[in-house]
Amino acid sequence: MAKGAIVALLLFVAAPAVLPAQEMEQQADLIDHAQDEDAQKRRNKIQLMEGLLARAGSIAAESFGRRLQQIEPSMSVALLGQSRARGFMLEGYGVFFDVEVPELRATVVLSQLMLQRDLQIGDALAMLKRALQDMPEGPSRQQAQQAIRVLDMQAGPLPQNRGGSPSIVGRSQSPAIQVNEGTAESDSAPAPASPGSAVMTSMQDPRKEYRDTVQRELTDAMLDYSVPLDIAPDEWLAVAARVSEPGQRGQTLMLRVKGSDLSIFAADKERRAEIRSRVEVSVF
Repeated sequence: MAKGAIVALLLFVAAPAVLPAQEMEQQADLIDHAQDEDAQKRRNKIQLMEGLLARAGSIAAESFGRRLQQIEPSMSVALLGQSRARGFMLEGYGVFFDVEVPELRATVVLSQLMLQRDLQIGDALAMLKRALQDMPEGPSRQQAQQAIRVLDMQAGPLPQNRGGSPSIVGRSQSPAIQVNEGTAESDSAPAPASPGSAVMTSMQDPRKEYRDTVQRELTDAMLDYSVPLDIAPDEWLAVAARVSEPGQRGQTLMLRVKGSDLSIFAADKERRAEIRSRVEVSVF
């Protein structure tokens, strides 16, 4: 009887210590479960942002492709592949996205731009020769003839324009003789300007222009759609976009913006230009 009383007393004394331990374990499980749910929610938001950034890369490629087609319709094949994005949570840093944009076949673009340049040079020389016919004889006419002769020789053989007629008629003959004899297209209609000439003059470096287009679209996506990511004020939202060519390493465009700046923009959309200027940009 004494032994039973002692055992009962020990159990009664130990019970209060056992119950809190079990409650603490249950609370810990609940905390872990809540943290897992929060992490899953953030991963889902990152997946949504992946789609938005991938779409921004596609929009950049489509926009640049339309500009190329204004110069030459066949340059629609200058962009290859699809845009993709992958996001990662980096502890103590923020959120990082790796974006692949369609590859730019820069050699195709450059060759077409060179062709357009040659067409424009040919048309310009033809127009100068026609204008020369109306100049009176004298030193000015002779100087103009000499200048055209130098340009003609330095330009070399030029391609035909889209109408099928040569940009410079009879280039196999001496251009100086044509000018002096007054027979160089004197009765022909003015040559039409090459399509896309205004566009071409603003596209001296297609690689840089494509990269700038990608930068603009990705920056807008970062500002407009990053609020659900809950970037902390001292964290970063970073996007690395690979702008490459088939078979080449290409360049990586790195964009990153502080969470505090994203919060400012979320509260006041009128400050877009200011926050855009705070986006750090590097190329390597």
